[in-house]
Amino acid sequence: MNDKEIEKFMRGIYDKAYKKLEDTESHANFNKDEILKLIGYALILFDIKKNYKKAERFIAVSVVDMLNEERDEFIEALETGLYETLDEMCSFYDYKMPDNKKKEIIDKTFKGLTYKERNKNNSTFFKNRLIKLISEICRGKVETNQVKDKVEKEFKTHLFKEMRLYISEVTRVASLAFLIENYNKKVQYNSVLERNTCADCRDLDGQIFYAREALDILPMHSNCKCYWTSVNIDEGI
Repeated sequence: MNDKEIEKFMRGIYDKAYKKLEDTESHANFNKDEILKLIGYALILFDIKKNYKKAERFIAVSVVDMLNEERDEFIEALETGLYETLDEMCSFYDYKMPDNKKKEIIDKTFKGLTYKERNKNNSTFFKNRLIKLISEICRGKVETNQVKDKVEKEFKTHLFKEMRLYISEVTRVASLAFLIENYNKKVQYNSVLERNTCADCRDLDGQIFYAREALDILPMHSNCKCYWTSVNIDEGI
């Protein structure tokens, strides 16, 4: 297979990842709309000046349940996507990788955290931000005409973080699978050269490494879509 075929294959992997993210985004947008409805009901049902704490609890209980469900759905979609990525890598490159090795790659920490821990951190941060915003709304610290925009902004930021995590993890497992299978070979760093490709990735494009020394390089950053190709030079040759 040539470089163009490999590039097309890798772009296909990311296209599928973005497609899967559409489903989780749809669920998040549904939750956003439901939370806005809850806020509206609370502002009508309760005398905010006297019962803002009741209004907070009324909204917060449902919000926590929604966000926990959304978190679990995302992590399930991500895990499924990572296994599918490895299956596609094995099919494309004809790797004979057992299931326990795939699990080991997926569960491996990167910069001290697993994908589940990263997602938990993102989810907890989002939940705390949203609960704080709801408290401010119920206490009259947010103008009524600003509520929708502020809630939508929190969701937009969270969805962006989820996208970055998903794409980064796809890059991580694809990179590890390739490097492990080419452990004693030299490999070439390939940047996906786009308008927003970072300077570090551009600088590394075309650089050669021994695979065994490159295990922790990718992803270079969140949303990184760089990948490796073999230069077919065995160590010592």
